[in-house]
Amino acid sequence: MAHVIVLEDDDALADEINHELVCMGHSVRVTTNLIACLTALNDENYDLLVTEFFAQSENGVTHTSGATAIIAIRFSKTKEDGLDVDPQMPIIVLDGQAADETPLEFCEMLGASATMRLPFIKEEFRKTVNMVLRPKRSIRVLRRSIA
Repeated sequence: MAHVIVLEDDDALADEINHELVCMGHSVRVTTNLIACLTALNDENYDLLVTEFFAQSENGVTHTSGATAIIAIRFSKTKEDGLDVDPQMPIIVLDGQAADETPLEFCEMLGASATMRLPFIKEEFRKTVNMVLRPKRSIRVLRRSIA
């Protein structure tokens, strides 16, 4: 079971994402804007962020919350930088507004673990979540000591 944070300003989509994640056995916290999401990330440890590329801010302006969240997570090195979070935390970015793949490709360049177009197919979403949560295989280096 993973502890997942969702950044989604559309209630219906947030409910759908929450439902899928809970059915998979994960605990979920839904946030509706970037500030709330970053505050929650700083307050608790999460295993995964699921965010839409475009979301509204607290004042109702639509902006690239997904990209901003990736930058905040991937490039925050210490708590003094303002965010106390694992910079390797998996991030899934969703997008259904852009006419092409450019926003998702941009997020991949910034370090998104996976991207998906909306609306998503439930089975593909579940497969993507499982893929990014799969622990990375550790590489063992065996050394032979010569006495």
